[in-house]
Amino acid sequence: MFLKSLTLKNYRKYKNTSVEFPDGVIGIIGLNGVGKTTLVEAIGWALFGHHAARTTKEQIKREGASPHEPCSVALEFELDGDSMKW
Repeated sequence: MFLKSLTLKNYRKYKNTSVEFPDGVIGIIGLNGVGKTTLVEAIGWALFGHHAARTTKEQIKREGASPHEPCSVALEFELDGDSMKW
């Protein structure tokens, strides 16, 4: 599997973020508490549901988001030459 892109809306610390993954090895660096683990966790959440997250489904939504704002994760990847969106 090759990751292509990840889009987060009201997921934990991220209000509206898109990440494009280039070909090759990828490193995620940054200070503590800025959301590195959240990016990896969001991939698991997209593929396996809320069971892959560190908290309950209700606690995943970004603090401060209004009740009518959706919480979503969209993952685009390539598997065996086929492009998939999840």
